[in-house]
Amino acid sequence: MHVAVAAETAPLAADTVLIDERLRQVIRLSNIGVFEHDHATDEIYWSPEQREIYGVSAQEALAFTNNPAAAGASSGDLQTWALIHPDDRERVAAAMQRAHAGDDGLFDLEYRIMRRDGSERWIATRSQTFFAGEGSERRAVRTIGATQDITDRKRGDAEQWQLERQASRTQRLESIGTLAGGIAHDLNNALTPILMMLDLLKETYPTESEALETVERSANHAAEMVRHLLSFAKGNEGRRMRLQPRLLVKEMEKIVKGTFPKNIRIHLRCPKELPGIVGDATQLHQVLLNLCVNARDAMPEGGVLTLEAAPADAGEAGPDAAPHRYVVLRVSDTGTGIEPDMVERIFDPFFSTKGADKGTGLGLFTAAGIVKGHDGVIRVQSAPGKGSTFSVLLPVAAGANDVEPERESAATFMGNRELVLYVDDEGEVRTAARAVLARLNFTPLIAKDAMGGLLQAMQHRTELRAVITDLHMPQMDGLAFVRALRRTLPDLPVIVASGRLDVGPGKELKRLGVTVLLDKPFTQAMLANALRAVIGPKDPQPV
Repeated sequence: MHVAVAAETAPLAADTVLIDERLRQVIRLSNIGVFEHDHATDEIYWSPEQREIYGVSAQEALAFTNNPAAAGASSGDLQTWALIHPDDRERVAAAMQRAHAGDDGLFDLEYRIMRRDGSERWIATRSQTFFAGEGSERRAVRTIGATQDITDRKRGDAEQWQLERQASRTQRLESIGTLAGGIAHDLNNALTPILMMLDLLKETYPTESEALETVERSANHAAEMVRHLLSFAKGNEGRRMRLQPRLLVKEMEKIVKGTFPKNIRIHLRCPKELPGIVGDATQLHQVLLNLCVNARDAMPEGGVLTLEAAPADAGEAGPDAAPHRYVVLRVSDTGTGIEPDMVERIFDPFFSTKGADKGTGLGLFTAAGIVKGHDGVIRVQSAPGKGSTFSVLLPVAAGANDVEPERESAATFMGNRELVLYVDDEGEVRTAARAVLARLNFTPLIAKDAMGGLLQAMQHRTELRAVITDLHMPQMDGLAFVRALRRTLPDLPVIVASGRLDVGPGKELKRLGVTVLLDKPFTQAMLANALRAVIGPKDPQPV
């Protein structure tokens, strides 16, 4: 019998050695630290991996000051207390207490440690404490456990959280943009008859011109705010055109004056005449807005924000810039300034000096990308306590004169009783359009929807000179209306008006021969200029 047992026991012992060796190799390869604590003798065992994770030897760890605050825990449980991140110690102590008070003795927690070399690491520790005795005689006998460095996973989680947060923010902005489009359509339809009728009212009541001009300024201000908010929300981009820097800065002044706290004073500096530039107005507005928002946040107690447009000094763009003549747009503040070691990093993606709930770290990164896309340069000068100045240098447009004055509007274009069809589903807009077209010496023909417009066009096909149609209408929209109109009147001039400003089907409209788009709200003069473009006298061609 004993021989048989010995015969069975020998292979089992060999298998146990092999299993232990395999287990050690698995632990080594997985970089999991193993520890054991004998509570009776207060002896500690740390595997090499455990010591590597903490960055100390077991003997060094024992030398750290214990924390007597964790009631019920022995010194061995708290041997690494000084290595635990101060912000996590209370949480770790509470988990230890629960483990010693619970029946299963399980400790399972993720927390941070501070290694001897000063680096911060995230670890996951899972252990079990075994007890002897019952009731008041219950005591801890042995604790065994494992530790794993999860720093990379935590950083990955943080990056993933940041990406998810950015994606969520993008989705919210898209939703806001969609909502803004609908609101803008309604607001612009409401503002259109106001602006169109104001010229008529000023002619009818010349003695009330001052009061009417006040109404006109307010309506124009409301229209500009809707236009800018919609542009920023929806990100309308891609249209490069000749721009006057002075107007860019003046438009931004209006936005910040209407939205920034009153304890921030706005100063504007720019000559009346500057060389022109070529760019995307919406993108450049975004650059200026991002810079202005940063300036505002740098002055929580108020201060002075200065907007400036000026010719750039020779060499201001720096030695690495292309050899262009430049116009510079500057945004300066009297705020807190930027620390020298941060100046070089402020254009990096996701870098922010603000709290996590106050910024994404993408504002200056986006601004720098837009400026680079315009072949420009962005510079910053700042010092702690002395404010900041951001300079955006943009190339002068090819062929631009030394100065480009703001042009006065041409004389109002008047008709000669030509028949013009106006199609719009808004009653107030139709009423105003009828009055204004008559004032401009046209014969107005009005339809409340696309089907009515088609019937009117067919009935007056021989004498009809032009059609003005809203783009966004129920049942049949403006695009479908123009398609149907082109089947029988392929050469009839058509003007498309839109209250959403983001005319999506622009390529299709151009293919259908629509060359003039009229953004709502528009004035009598804007309507007259649109009609001039399609039926007015053409400039003589050079011989």
